[in-house]
Amino acid sequence: MRFLSNLKHAATGVALALFCLLTLAACSESDPVEAVEYQDWQARNAADFQQQLAKAKTAVAQAKAQYGDAWEQYCPWRLLRNYAISDTIGGTSTDTVVVEILRHGTGTVSPIATDSVRVNYIGRYMRNALSDNEESRLKGEIFTYTGVSKDSADVFSPNYSSPTTLYTTGTVTGFATALQHMHIGDLWRICMPQEMGYGSSSAYVRAYSTLYYDLELVGIYPAGTTPGKKP
Repeated sequence: MRFLSNLKHAATGVALALFCLLTLAACSESDPVEAVEYQDWQARNAADFQQQLAKAKTAVAQAKAQYGDAWEQYCPWRLLRNYAISDTIGGTSTDTVVVEILRHGTGTVSPIATDSVRVNYIGRYMRNALSDNEESRLKGEIFTYTGVSKDSADVFSPNYSSPTTLYTTGTVTGFATALQHMHIGDLWRICMPQEMGYGSSSAYVRAYSTLYYDLELVGIYPAGTTPGKKP
């Protein structure tokens, strides 16, 4: 009986050892990828935004020096202050949205805080040099988009796009700030710091992420009006 008992304990020990080995093997296949790809994610994203901010500031400064008051006609970059912060209050670099204008629309007015809008967009994380995915390295991983296809040719197509309707200020601060400076038909690439995105929340995106959106304004609807399928 003692022999059988010892044999039972030995078998249990072997099973536990195998379980541990399999568990460690599974972790070794997944955890290092996660750890490497997102290593120092908060700091790297903060640095990425500062690089974009510096790039835009340099372009704007050069355009102003060369073209004076007409600089906006020759420079696609804009720096927009957080709409929720008064101009009389001192701010920081993370109170700014960086904009690159990809296309000028034909609209003449911008949405106000109480308006609804219809928009097309693709949202991406920063370009991640540590990712083993080529698109993530070169363009940034897509985390959201409008319509049924994440192909930009479809998202912004006049024939195949499917704009979504939202309140101008019913989104994160960076998104809402950009919208209130856009005109119908504008297509912008906006870069917002984590402080104007989702910050430490991981409910919708990876926490502490600098967010990039290609954003097209399709329609503006004042309070009390019902957005239709077309603006």
